[in-house]
Amino acid sequence: MSNPRRRDRRLFERFKTNFARLEPPHRLPGIDLARGFAVFGMFAAHLTVITPLEWGRGETWSGIVSGRSSILFATLAGVSLALVTAAATARKNNYDAPTRLWGTRTQLVLRAILIWVLGIILDGLEVPIFVILPTPSSS
Repeated sequence: MSNPRRRDRRLFERFKTNFARLEPPHRLPGIDLARGFAVFGMFAAHLTVITPLEWGRGETWSGIVSGRSSILFATLAGVSLALVTAAATARKNNYDAPTRLWGTRTQLVLRAILIWVLGIILDGLEVPIFVILPTPSSS
């Protein structure tokens, strides 16, 4: 018979190892937390009735998401772009940095094109929400 504690320990270690593989390396939890706040704020701004914010009245504090969430999300997108491109060039063996930077730039351009096309498709569906993915002149 095997020891149940040893078996539980092995199962826990295997779970911990597999779970650690799901998380991408070198994440900055503060940026991820701020991005989460921005996403939830945009959901609140688009899906709830927002009253104008008056700091002295607690019942109007839901107005804090109006406009601020999208600005936070856009700012964090710029920060993320800077971190991704900096990580592509700041590695120990710097002999292939131009190749990595070119690959990173190509990935970013492809993502931008896909998001732009998705925005145009969503805008063409004529749903009663604001689609901010394509440029404002296309809507």
